[in-house]
Amino acid sequence: MATYQKFQSWIGTLCGGADLEGTAGTDADTLVAYLSNTPPSLTADVLKADLAEIATGSGYSGPIPLDNVGTRTLGVLTVTAKSFAVTAAGGAIGPFRYVVIADDTLAGDPLMAVFDQGTPVTIADGQSWSVLFGGTPVGGLGTLCTVT
Repeated sequence: MATYQKFQSWIGTLCGGADLEGTAGTDADTLVAYLSNTPPSLTADVLKADLAEIATGSGYSGPIPLDNVGTRTLGVLTVTAKSFAVTAAGGAIGPFRYVVIADDTLAGDPLMAVFDQGTPVTIADGQSWSVLFGGTPVGGLGTLCTVT
C-alpha cells in the first residue's frame, strides 16, 4: 500500500466554519468552558443549548473564556487553552461532572469537546477546583487538542 499523505488544507475543511488558528483576542475563534451535570451525547449534542449548563452563582458566573491560541504546522493543528480555577464563594458550586468546551464565536456556540470527571463534583464554599490543560498551572496555556 502506498503511504497516506494528507493535504494540509484538510484540517481547515475538517474544522468547518471554526477558525482556531491565530492569537486569542484577534483572529482565532473564542473557545469557552462551562460546567454541566447532564450526560452528553457525542452524536446528538451539537450546540451549547443541547447540553445544559449548571446554574450560575456562588462564584460560578458561566462560560469561562479560554484565551485559546491555535497554530498549524505541516497540516497539524494544535490548540492551546488557558488553565483555570473555579472558586466557590457564598455557597457551593455544583454538582457537575462535565467540563464542556464550545466555540463562542460561531452561531449557537457549537460544542467541541467534553471532559468527564467520572463522578459528580461539588465545590464547597471557600474551596477551588482547577482545570489544567496539559498539566499547565492555572493561568498558563496548555494543549487542549491536536488535530492531525
